[in-house]
Amino acid sequence: MALNDILKQMPSMGYDFKDFAPSEELDFESFQNNRVLAVPPYNNPSANLAKLQEGKDDIKIQFDHGTTTLGFIYQGGVVLAVDSRATGGQYIGSQSVRKVVEINDLLLGTLAGGAADCTYWYRVLTSECRLYELRNKKKISLAAATKIMNNIIYSYKNSGLSMGMILAGGDMKQVSLYYLDSDGTRTTGKVFSVGSGSLFAYGVLDSGYRWDLTDEEAHELGRRSIYHATYRDAYSGEKVEMNEKIIIYQPYEAEQILLAENASCLAVKTYLKMLGRDFLVKSCANAEFMAPSGKRTKLPVVQIGEFLAAEFEPIINLMEYKKLSLTENFSNEDKDDLVTHMSLVDSILPNAELYITWCSEVVLNEITKKRYGFVYPFPLNHIQNFRKRRAVLKQLNFYDWKNLTFDEVVERVDKLCQSLVMKLKDQEFFFGDKPSELDALVFGHLFCIFTMELPASVSSLKETINKYITLTQFCARIEKKYFGKIKN
Repeated sequence: MALNDILKQMPSMGYDFKDFAPSEELDFESFQNNRVLAVPPYNNPSANLAKLQEGKDDIKIQFDHGTTTLGFIYQGGVVLAVDSRATGGQYIGSQSVRKVVEINDLLLGTLAGGAADCTYWYRVLTSECRLYELRNKKKISLAAATKIMNNIIYSYKNSGLSMGMILAGGDMKQVSLYYLDSDGTRTTGKVFSVGSGSLFAYGVLDSGYRWDLTDEEAHELGRRSIYHATYRDAYSGEKVEMNEKIIIYQPYEAEQILLAENASCLAVKTYLKMLGRDFLVKSCANAEFMAPSGKRTKLPVVQIGEFLAAEFEPIINLMEYKKLSLTENFSNEDKDDLVTHMSLVDSILPNAELYITWCSEVVLNEITKKRYGFVYPFPLNHIQNFRKRRAVLKQLNFYDWKNLTFDEVVERVDKLCQSLVMKLKDQEFFFGDKPSELDALVFGHLFCIFTMELPASVSSLKETINKYITLTQFCARIEKKYFGKIKN
């Protein structure tokens, strides 16, 4: 039944429209147009609209909705955990809603309530925080951000908004937690849970929370609280989303890492920065042996919660499983083009880097053996070098690269650069003004070749790439945008 039909029947149900004092230009037929519903058509809506929210005579204005979100502070920082279900009455609208949102580099929030209200006011808060940063040349504090938001929301009190937010943030010294809602509440504390399943979550939190939780215990407590709420509350469900730490494991940069491994690690770091995700880099001698799988370098190894992935493509798949993607709005044609170019790059540059590292006698003796064997004592360093070189040669033979000459390798790289220049043209990124996985992959490999010191006998590879000004400028833009520095 259309809304205008309901309004026509309301006088016969006992509603007196004199109490609402509608505007003279109001026409019930216009309620078929959703744009008219953007603004309440009555004078003093905060007082009069509340009269329509009692559900008289089988007309229920308030819609059923629910979720479960929580946050708590412990000695290691702050944990935010949410479910991923969006409901409207008896209907499940989505099972993959992202309810943990990033406001800026130092602030995170959770969303509970009406989806439209939460999304809109989250954008308002993000804009206000950015304006504060531009005006004052510094990041806004969590207390100031919540105060601004509270002042704005309070002016809409009793206007039908439905929203509850947990905001977390701070600096390296102190982390705070605030709760805001559409009724004007603003309070700080150590433990909060919001939504229809919050009582069930509190039951687990109250029994398991303590200040000295370890990181693993804190993550498990947040996850278990949400799971318990989703089991008891019909409106909450699907999977648990948490602000999980991303850890990158790689060899030691100064002493150990080689060209192909360094390029792969840099490509992954660039990809995560393009996604706007923070990460922690841990250097360890046995990083390549931690990899669950891998077809070339087996590096880097990325850990997100209980998940492990190694090398660029599996890490992309893991991030997309976590509902994080650079290309979700790409057309099918662009996605096919992306896959084609990534396959082309992945079939040439990593093999060229491995060839130079392990097949060039000059590079092998002057650089590779010293760096790869650095972390091993004698005679294990020689054994490991022999083992690794045998594995790489077998791999290059599989891809028909082992018996190439150095000039043939350079020629293949040159043809690839020509193809990349034709794709990039004069754009900022390969697919316009938005970054993609291809940008991160190309930057990681080309930048490492640009900056690595190679013997004169193999320097023609670097010279070949350097002659393409479009690619050198592309690498300079990426470094400046995501790493904040430019190297010669």
